[in-house]
Amino acid sequence: MAVGTAFIDRPIVEQMAASCGGPADLRDPAISPLYADLAELPPALFTVGTIDPLLDDTLFMHMHVRNDLVV
Repeated sequence: MAVGTAFIDRPIVEQMAASCGGPADLRDPAISPLYADLAELPPALFTVGTIDPLLDDTLFMHMHVRNDLVV
């Protein structure tokens, strides 16, 4: 976890995921785009700061988009 982001930790993220996904599989593409087929996605811009608590998620999504698209 980045310095200065103690307000968000694993238990909080798990609680948020459970409240959004309910009993559904959190790997369902309708819940998490990290598991979706993004081949038809239009151009996207990802913006994130160096101590953003979602930095890793943003980088994972960027790589997922890059791997699914022919650039």
